[in-house]
Amino acid sequence: MAIDDDDVGFLELYDVEQKRPVARRLLREVRFIPRAGERIFIRPEHSKEWDSYTVANIEYFIGVSRDDENRITIFVERNR
Repeated sequence: MAIDDDDVGFLELYDVEQKRPVARRLLREVRFIPRAGERIFIRPEHSKEWDSYTVANIEYFIGVSRDDENRITIFVERNR
């Protein structure tokens, strides 16, 4: 089954405390996927500081039809 370049899906980081996505990238831009317990650093737009998050859980959504969306959601908790 051929996959179009536009159908690669995306990866999102979802803050479980704020109940909202904090970052999103196309899967083709992602080099590796962190495991539960690992830390992720994100620099928000127009900021010189990095925010630190710990991976709590990872869920994979794999579409089986053309209309389905492929994505990986990484649930994170912000480190204070």
